[in-house]
Amino acid sequence: MTDRHRAVLMAALLLAVAVGAVAHTATAQAAAEPPTQLVRATAWAFAPADRLIALCVAGKETGGTYDSTLVGKAGEAGAWQIHPIHHRRLGVTPRTLQNPWVAARAARAVLDEARGWGSDWHGPWRATYRGCMGRR
Repeated sequence: MTDRHRAVLMAALLLAVAVGAVAHTATAQAAAEPPTQLVRATAWAFAPADRLIALCVAGKETGGTYDSTLVGKAGEAGAWQIHPIHHRRLGVTPRTLQNPWVAARAARAVLDEARGWGSDWHGPWRATYRGCMGRR
């Protein structure tokens, strides 16, 4: 994979995250506590330093509902609203992403990929997910 290809994929990922967050923020419902299975799946998939941030991102992506059945306009699915550009590579579908364990594994894979490109996992999402990184 060339550096240009990586840059294009990262830009697409960041755009998808930003668009998904805006769409879900516009239809936000009252904040809820994350379901126990989502919390357990997050603890299983993410490193301790990333767990609270990952849950916060899931909350922002779902408008505070943590509803893993949501599907965005572009086909983003699951609690972390994983964009379809990742589905085939990760071996997931909108239906399988309804499972919090599958969604957590997929979200972690996207995180690991972003880190592999030399990016700071917290950096790309800092503006979109204010409050998740300790800044409001």
